[in-house]
Amino acid sequence: MSTLGKILIKFSVSLVLIYQIAYILNVYLTIKYKIEMMNAIEDILTITYDITQILSIFIIFDILVILILLTYIKFIKKHKLDKL
Repeated sequence: MSTLGKILIKFSVSLVLIYQIAYILNVYLTIKYKIEMMNAIEDILTITYDITQILSIFIIFDILVILILLTYIKFIKKHKLDKL
């Protein structure tokens, strides 16, 4: 085998090795990025769920206050009508 053939083989083997390392690094970074995004999405969903629970508690409290006020208004109207 000539010197040029040996150089070409070493060059092509080096290129294949570099390509394999780059491919493995790309796969690793893709998986790492997806895991980080999943963690970020999980945090966002957790925070959103907590906010939703707090808002639902406030909505339930508002509904109770409205019901109490409505019953109070009915009671006052009935009481005023009885006085007349």
